[in-house]
Amino acid sequence: MAALPGRKFQGRVKIIGGTTGPRWDRHFDCRISLDDPDPELRPGMSVRMVIPTDRMHNVLRVPSQALFQAGGGSFT
Repeated sequence: MAALPGRKFQGRVKIIGGTTGPRWDRHFDCRISLDDPDPELRPGMSVRMVIPTDRMHNVLRVPSQALFQAGGGSFT
């Protein structure tokens, strides 16, 4: 983050938007809930974010278009 160089923040992904770019360098809109927000952070700031992932085996992939919520519960 240019405004706060060298600072690292931990959080959880809340929403991930559509991706753009080649497979090895994906870009997307994302909303994060920070574990310990800092008062120096301001709306509109952008970041370079790293999301660690693991491979999942024997998992069914469901397109986001097939997911919906009703009555407080999530359904596929």
